[in-house]
Amino acid sequence: MSIRNKLILSFGLLIGILVVEITLNQLISNDAAKTYQKLKEEAFPAMKTLEKYEAINRELFLLISTKTFNSTTSFEEQNRLNGILDVELPYLKSEIALLKRSSSNAQSELTSINKIIEISDGIIQKANRINSLLLTKKDYTNASKMAQAKNIYDEGIPAFYSDLSTEIVKLLIHYNELLEIYQNEFTEGLKWLSNIILITGILGVLFGLLVAFQVIQSISKPIEELKDAALEISAGNYEVSVNIDSKDEIARLASSFNMMANSLNESFKEIEENNIEINLKNKELEEFAYIASHDLQEPLRTVTSFIDILKEEYEKELEGNGEVYVNFIFEAAIRMRNLISALLDYSKLGKTKEFQELDLNVVVKSCLDDLSLIISDSEVVIEVGDLPKVKGTEIGLRVLFQNLISNAIKFRKVGVSSFVKISATLESDHWVFCVNDNGIGIHKAYLEKIFVIFQRLHAKEKYEGTGIGLAHCRKIVEIHNGNIWVESEENEGSSFYFTIPV
Repeated sequence: MSIRNKLILSFGLLIGILVVEITLNQLISNDAAKTYQKLKEEAFPAMKTLEKYEAINRELFLLISTKTFNSTTSFEEQNRLNGILDVELPYLKSEIALLKRSSSNAQSELTSINKIIEISDGIIQKANRINSLLLTKKDYTNASKMAQAKNIYDEGIPAFYSDLSTEIVKLLIHYNELLEIYQNEFTEGLKWLSNIILITGILGVLFGLLVAFQVIQSISKPIEELKDAALEISAGNYEVSVNIDSKDEIARLASSFNMMANSLNESFKEIEENNIEINLKNKELEEFAYIASHDLQEPLRTVTSFIDILKEEYEKELEGNGEVYVNFIFEAAIRMRNLISALLDYSKLGKTKEFQELDLNVVVKSCLDDLSLIISDSEVVIEVGDLPKVKGTEIGLRVLFQNLISNAIKFRKVGVSSFVKISATLESDHWVFCVNDNGIGIHKAYLEKIFVIFQRLHAKEKYEGTGIGLAHCRKIVEIHNGNIWVESEENEGSSFYFTIPV
């Protein structure tokens, strides 16, 4: 099974567990909500009504007793008695009557409710009879009316009060029991809800850990093998391969890795064969360069020697064009000798690449000492900034700076005070060097061409040179793992930049 399908299956099972947990939680929550609704709609209102009924019963009994046995009743007490008889007690009767609708009431509770309503009617009737006898203060001085009122009171009020209190207590006991049942159901529902959350949570965590372990095992071990194989390849062992017994993405990755390793192995074998062939060719080129230099230099020396003899022995006979032709031949031979020497120097660059730490302040000072005569004759001002120490070849860096400084002096403006500035700036992981001058500059079209070997921008009669100096510079910089470029405009001077790693 692929890792993708494993993950989909695993997350599907986890989601399934969560769905079951949510469903069970919802069911239990609904039951708890229903229980709470029963508490809210049945037990709490009924108990509140009964407690209010009990308080009104006590207050009514006291007010009737006071009215019947006292010689007078205050206005407030009479108003309160009328309020209970006319408003509060009828309202409480109606509230008690509503309790009969509850499906949880047994026959005994229905009997108590009916008795409460019946007793309340009896109390209201007898209390109204007493009220009708004792309406004014004068009535309280009437012995006959007082006697009738006491008879009415004795015939029913205490018994009604006692019976009503008894029935109210019975109902309160019933609703207290019902309240306790509902509370137990609600608490039990919350416990179940808590247990379901705990159990499904633990199962989800355990299953998640199991899935994570399985996925990690199916991924980490092959990846570890791939890592070890990659390290083997980086160490040069291109024949390494990875064997993974599965049909998932890691196995396909391992197959691609093995194909890459085989391809690298074949490529490096081919490169090694090519390197052997290149080394042989380089050796042949070195031998050719040596032979060519030796064989070419010898006839050139012969030519220049015979030209010297011609000029010495036949100087008088060489008149007009003859002398000019001889001079042309001599100058051409000298240029050929210089070109061959420069070409040999170019081919030798990079043969020894043993880098050492060099103080470029010392290297540049040595170059300036070698060029001191040219600097003095051309009256060029050389300004050298603080240069760093770098890793490189002393001969190569000497040739680099010497060529750039020589070019800056050679291509100076006539009749203008010339200067050359040499500076270095640290940027990230490399030094950027600049050799700046105020010379004749370079047209933008030639900024890249000037680094090509034997490329000349000026006639040899005007500016001497072989056209190989900047090619030398580029090769030296590349040997030192850097880049070289120029920024220049005609008649505005030039700035040659090159980089060397820190």
